[in-house]
Amino acid sequence: MTRSADRFDHGATMGLPADLVSRLDGVRDVYFRNIDWAGSPGLPSADAERVFGTHLELASRRPAGDAVSRVLEPLPGQPAVQIVTDDMPLLVESVMALLARLGITVTELIHPVFQVRRDPDGGLLDVLVNGTAAGAGLLTESWMLVLLHPTTDPDALAGAGDAVRDVLSDVRQVIADADAMRYGQLVLAEHLDALAEREPQGYRAVDIRDTAALLRWMSEGHFMTLGYRRYEFRDPGEHGRPLAHIVPESGLGVLGAASVADHRIDLPAPEFSVDRPILLLAQGAAPATVHRSVYPFFVSVTGLDGDGAITGEHRFVGVFTVTALHENVLDIPVIERRARTVIERAGFDIGSFSGQRMLEVIQSFPRTELFSSDTETLYETITSVLAIGMRRRVRLFLRDDQFGGFTSALVYLPRDRYTTRVRLAMQSILLRELGGGCWSTARGSPNRILRWCTSPSTRGRTCPRRRRSSRQATVSGSSRCWRRRPGRGRTTSSTPSRPSRR
Repeated sequence: MTRSADRFDHGATMGLPADLVSRLDGVRDVYFRNIDWAGSPGLPSADAERVFGTHLELASRRPAGDAVSRVLEPLPGQPAVQIVTDDMPLLVESVMALLARLGITVTELIHPVFQVRRDPDGGLLDVLVNGTAAGAGLLTESWMLVLLHPTTDPDALAGAGDAVRDVLSDVRQVIADADAMRYGQLVLAEHLDALAEREPQGYRAVDIRDTAALLRWMSEGHFMTLGYRRYEFRDPGEHGRPLAHIVPESGLGVLGAASVADHRIDLPAPEFSVDRPILLLAQGAAPATVHRSVYPFFVSVTGLDGDGAITGEHRFVGVFTVTALHENVLDIPVIERRARTVIERAGFDIGSFSGQRMLEVIQSFPRTELFSSDTETLYETITSVLAIGMRRRVRLFLRDDQFGGFTSALVYLPRDRYTTRVRLAMQSILLRELGGGCWSTARGSPNRILRWCTSPSTRGRTCPRRRRSSRQATVSGSSRCWRRRPGRGRTTSSTPSRPSRR
């Protein structure tokens, strides 16, 4: 019978306690417990010991609080990422999102969680495989093996090592500061509620209370807060307006280090203004490094003293959770008031037939778009969508965000016109016309499909009206073109209409 110690390369077991080496077969079995050997062509079962041995070698030493990782080829022609770190939430999704951003295809993920013992220098002493145990010195570790496609671009692999380490560091910081960031949201909400009782000059009490309610809603699992930082306005600049300064030791999460600037997630710098609103909502123009590969949102709350004077800014950065993205709009603070205001401004009771139709359109909007649009913009867009009615038009709505960082495109078209080819054609047009990256989501309704595409644009760039009209015609034409197929007969075409200025 082959001894466990003889199965593995000497380099993998060197320095490990003899007792652990004698039990490595059991550790290996747990390591590969969830793999489907028949469906994993990139990892033949005959090579299991070699792959496990390389990961064991990486895990043999890990200083407390650190993550160790590397990009290598455990088998000839088979690139992989190996990670050993403290087990914590968001690890898998963050690493997978990073690899997707780098254009790297994952073919297999192996992710066992082990309880281990280490010496004071981080040397591996024991790996427990028989369930959960309690005791001093036990650590719960995540060992991740991510097999990559054999044809992965070498340049992408070259940059993956440092990128993985950065993501692991960000995840650790976010998890470590999660409670503090949630507590900060609740404390700020209490301060705003107290401030609303006095209704400081220049601010409506209802807006202050809505902002407080939004912070509480965010803290209840609707917003994955990735970072927080506080700024104070002081020292007038060349234009006589106070400048924003980071409050020392205020940073948490991905904004925790004093050396981390907002450009890391491409957020605009805070600006002082005497008519600054209590709440600003916008998206950053660089993907989040933690959780999902989406563009993070920042929630900026104006700092006010007891007399209502502007003192600075509280900035939370994060992404909305899946629950939030599907929440009823009437259950979301700030959005609920915007929706009711839009319906009332149109002259409808929310319980009437027309009011319910308008509410249905609002419900179909991406939630991040609802947060980004002010009441005036939302009113113009919703009433324009309702005006389309049964006219079977394709309609494009473009909105430049208030900081000039994004151009958002909403495309409405009749449901029976929506096909994969039409979607790809429209996406190609928007990518070409707007530049940057593009993503989209479909929202169904009885009569139409909503396509949403938001692209990072050059800071300060806006879309002239004539260009909007041209893009409207191009998008409309793409749906007509793909619908004209031999044998299908004549299809009603869309009539290009003047796009709404959002």
